[in-house]
Amino acid sequence: MEIVTDLKRVQKRAFGNLVLALGNFDGVHLGHLEILGLIQKHAQTFRGEAAVFTFKEHPQRILHRKEDPLILTSLIHKLTLLKQAGIRLCFLVDFTAAISEKSPEAFVREVLVDTLGIRAVCLGFNARFGHNRSGDSRLMKQLAEKYRFTFLEAPSYELEGQVVSSSLIRSLVREGKLK
Repeated sequence: MEIVTDLKRVQKRAFGNLVLALGNFDGVHLGHLEILGLIQKHAQTFRGEAAVFTFKEHPQRILHRKEDPLILTSLIHKLTLLKQAGIRLCFLVDFTAAISEKSPEAFVREVLVDTLGIRAVCLGFNARFGHNRSGDSRLMKQLAEKYRFTFLEAPSYELEGQVVSSSLIRSLVREGKLK
C-alpha cells in the first residue's frame, strides 16, 4: 500500500479519479469494511483509485489533551487492516491544530478538491468533519454539488440489532465484552 504523509508534495489529480473514504478508521471494523467496499466499487465505476484519508493519531488526542481515548488498533495495525481490505493508497496525515481549525468547507476545498483533486468522497452515515466537527453528511452533499464531485454516504451497518461503530466497540471493551 502506498502511504502519502505529506500533502504538500501531492500534485493535483496525480492519482487519477480518486474515490476517497474520509475517517479515523479506528478498529477497521465491519462498518468500516462496508465503507471500503463502497469506495472500491465506485472506483471501478469511475476507473479510478480507491483511497483512504486518515490521521496518524486519533483527533481526540489533539483536541482534548486531558484524556486519551481508548484506541482500538495501533497505527501499524490500522494500516495493515486497510491493506488487507484491498486499499492500495492511504493519505496518512498529522491531525494538527491548523487542520482542526479549518471550516468544513475550507477542508473540502483546500485539501480534498484543490490538493487531492477527488472524484468522489465517502463518509459514514454519522461522520463529522471540520472545525468543531461541524460538517456532516448533509453539508458534504452540498459541498459535493458546489465543487462538482460525487458524494457517497455509507449507511449504518448493523449486527444483532446494533449499529457497529468504534464508539460501541470501545464501550464493549471497557465493559470487558471482548467477544
